[in-house]
Amino acid sequence: MQLQGIITVIFLVWQLHFFAGEPKAWTLSPATPLYISKAIKDGIAASNKRSGRKQGQLDKLSPELRDDIKKYLQDRSIKQIDLMNKHGVSRNTLKKYIEAINENGD
Repeated sequence: MQLQGIITVIFLVWQLHFFAGEPKAWTLSPATPLYISKAIKDGIAASNKRSGRKQGQLDKLSPELRDDIKKYLQDRSIKQIDLMNKHGVSRNTLKKYIEAINENGD
């Protein structure tokens, strides 16, 4: 980020803090970032929206990836990294899919 962008962000954060309505918090102090981050955390906690995938959702598990995982489970000369690169999934996602296929016995 350029210096001008950083200054703009600091100014916007100061404005948000200044106009928050708490007279004792009208000046920037070392505790200001904690106050702002606490407000953000409280807002996220109060929200009913959740980020990320729903529990148990296997949206990237294509039939081709499922077949490759079955081959991987039978032939351990196939490497996980090759499957990750071929299908564009992360290591954690691949491990989750391997577990799901192992449990279901597909």
